[in-house]
Amino acid sequence: TSLGSLSPFDSWLLLRGLKTLSLRVKQINHNALALAQFLEQNKAIRKVTYTGLSSHPQYELAAKQMKGHTGMLCIEVAGKDENEEFRNAQTILNNLKLFANAASLGGVESLVVHPASMWGTHHSASQKKISGITLGMLRISVGIEHIDDLIADWQQAIDKI
Repeated sequence: TSLGSLSPFDSWLLLRGLKTLSLRVKQINHNALALAQFLEQNKAIRKVTYTGLSSHPQYELAAKQMKGHTGMLCIEVAGKDENEEFRNAQTILNNLKLFANAASLGGVESLVVHPASMWGTHHSASQKKISGITLGMLRISVGIEHIDDLIADWQQAIDKI
C-alpha cells in the first residue's frame, strides 16, 4: 500500500464531509463575526483581533481577498495589570460551558485556549512579547452552535469576573 492513499472508509468520510463544508464554513464565519462584535463591545474585553471587524488594521485588505473571514479570533481580557488580566482570563476560561478548553482548528464545536498557559510556558518573556502572547489572551475557534447560545455562554462567564 502507498502512504499517499486513504483507506476506503477514510475516503468515504472525506467525501461525506465535503458535502456540507460550505454550509459549515458559512455558519462558522457568521458566528465568529457576531461573537467578535459582541466581545468588542464588552468592557471586560480590552482587545478583539478579528479580520472581520472594521477595527482590524487589515480589514480592508481582508475584505478584498476573502468572501468570509475565519472562525478564529483572539481576545485580550481587561484588568488593571497583567496579574488581574490573567485571573480574569482564567475565570472566563473556567466558566465557559459550550467552549471546550482545547486547541484545534476548523471543527464544528467551539473551542477556547489560553496561549500563555499552553504554549507560553515553553517561551521566555521576550519570546512571548515578540509573538504577542499576553497573560490575558484567549484564542477562540468558533463552531456552528447557535450564536445566541455562544454569546450567552460568554456573557455568563464574563459575569463571573
